[in-house]
Amino acid sequence: MADAAAEPVPAAVAVHDPRHLRHVQRAHLAVRTVLRRYVPVVDLDDDGLCCGAGGAYSALQPELGAAIRDRKLQAIAQTGAPVVASANPGCTWFLAAAGVDIRHPLEIIDAALFGPSRRP
Repeated sequence: MADAAAEPVPAAVAVHDPRHLRHVQRAHLAVRTVLRRYVPVVDLDDDGLCCGAGGAYSALQPELGAAIRDRKLQAIAQTGAPVVASANPGCTWFLAAAGVDIRHPLEIIDAALFGPSRRP
């Protein structure tokens, strides 16, 4: 995975909702509300489908986890967005392992406010 903080602001962002944020806490809309101030946001047409990581699920059930991830990858591809936003480290790791350009929402906002990374 590339250093996301050094990347420019994407043309559009698809938001991946971690299962707990959407289905348990029901707090997933806040991410979109904040990101829309800085970048166009597109929704995935998958009703909050898990990415397949599911905590330790992908390690305990790798074939099934990969099959679930494949469905998520199809939903991401259908959006046409070059970047996916998610704050969940498990989801980030699992989707990045499949080649997804996935960034924390704050990395996207930082790039919008201050440009590419100011780190040496």
